[in-house]
Amino acid sequence: MDGPVVTGSIFAADWRDICKQLLGRVLDTIYGAQIDLLGLMWNCVKLKENNTLGHTSLRLLRVF
Repeated sequence: MDGPVVTGSIFAADWRDICKQLLGRVLDTIYGAQIDLLGLMWNCVKLKENNTLGHTSLRLLRVF
């Protein structure tokens, strides 16, 4: 894990601010109060290509 775990609920008037604070970037797939989950997958889930330990590193983002 690269950072602290985020738990709890968030009320946001502007999801762009929340994405910037939590993910470090503003997604292009935010439409008002809706976030395209495919956009989150492409931006937040990555497989580590050069793995020296023989394990696959996977980062997951869970959105409710």
